[in-house]
Amino acid sequence: MIDSLIDSASPPCARCGYPIVDTSLRWHPRVHVSGPLAELELGPTSRNIAGARRAAEKLVDSIRKG
Repeated sequence: MIDSLIDSASPPCARCGYPIVDTSLRWHPRVHVSGPLAELELGPTSRNIAGARRAAEKLVDSIRKG
């Protein structure tokens, strides 16, 4: 799915291949990421429970702001 999105919508990616996301973890206008895909924004904790919590907080804040 990720490869298909990259091919069709050309969202920004770093040289290492990871998505370049904004502070709301938005990679594309209708695509938010978490886990390893959010590593450039959240750092190495993105891959564990603490990172999942931080990602959830950012995603909820983004939804609330509308």
